[in-house]
Parts: sequence; C-alpha cells; structure tokens
Amino acid sequence: MGPTFFTKLIFFLMPRQSDNLIGYIMDQWVACSINLLSGRDVVLTDANFHWAHVRKKRKLKSTYIVSDLNDGANYEDYCTKVELVAKEINQSPDNAEWLMMSEGRGLGDWRNYVIQHRQPPYE
Repeated sequence: MGPTFFTKLIFFLMPRQSDNLIGYIMDQWVACSINLLSGRDVVLTDANFHWAHVRKKRKLKSTYIVSDLNDGANYEDYCTKVELVAKEINQSPDNAEWLMMSEGRGLGDWRNYVIQHRQPPYE
C-alpha cells in the first residue's frame, strides 16, 4: 500500500476531536500544491512526461504521483504545511486541503495554476 492510500486510512479512521488535528490525505494534487507553495519538495513525487496533441498542437504533458519513498518525516512536514496554508487563508485544515484538490472535481482555477507551474523535482 502506497502513501496515498495509507494516508486515506489515517484521514478516515482517525478519531475526530475538536481540539485534535488530524492527518491529511497526501494526494497528488495537494502534494503538488504544497510543493509549489513551499518552493521545495516537501512531498516526493514521481513524474511522467509524454507528448500529446492539444488543439492540433504537440504539447508536453505531465503526470505526477506521490512516490512510495515518502516517509513519516515527509508526511509530518506535509501535514504541517497543510495547516500553515489553512491558517494563512483563514480556513480549517480540512477545507484548505479540499480547496487544494480543487474541490475534488474537474479542472478548477487552482488546479490549472498547479498544472501550469509545477516543475519536475531537481536535486
């Protein structure tokens, strides 16, 4: 089980208490958002690049997935960054996470921004 699915278990099985922060789902869109906002690779992502026709033009497209090499330190840093973003935009961490997923559907403005600005990780 990779980190994306394991963090879903953390999110959905962790007891909810008003004074207790929870773990968040480390999905590709929130991971790319956190990396973009942080200006560094908080979450390790694997990238696949391929050429596609877009409106009769060739365009290099990319797909990012959360790497299996992420560990507990990556996840803790990720959760901290989600909470910092939430505080910055005056939202609950759950809602901030949802917004970074572009509300979980389609290509919203934020998701389009992430697609345009995410970069492959470089060491």
